[in-house]
Amino acid sequence: VFGSDILYFVVLHNIMLNLYMFSAGPFVLSMGAGTRHELSLRYIGKKLCNPTMIVSTLSVIMLLCGLKLPALAFDTLELIGSITVPAGAAQGVCDALVSAGVLAIWNFAPVHLQVPADILVQSENMAASLALLSNHLRDRFREAQG
Repeated sequence: VFGSDILYFVVLHNIMLNLYMFSAGPFVLSMGAGTRHELSLRYIGKKLCNPTMIVSTLSVIMLLCGLKLPALAFDTLELIGSITVPAGAAQGVCDALVSAGVLAIWNFAPVHLQVPADILVQSENMAASLALLSNHLRDRFREAQG
């Protein structure tokens, strides 16, 4: 939708942010831990060996080496789009996705989208999910108190 060069730089930027976040996170979390955790290579390696870090690292390697995912993965990914913009911009993004050939849309914007009958839309209500999660937490605290 936005051009392959811009998309390339956006993807590269997001990957680098993920690498920074998941590599710096263990150090930040262990600050002030005293002697409980020594910053040894084994400790750091354990913290960095998580699925997100591994996938992010492989993504950077694939991107920089010019390696591509199999066509089946791209065919599947091209069929689904997600909308994570403010409500005022959601319908425009939806229209762009539909015109690009997307067959299913995962909508996080708090708005009802107008789409052709053959397009699947799954809307997520983040406010309702947060309220439900908060209620479960409140109930758990009440049960613990007695």
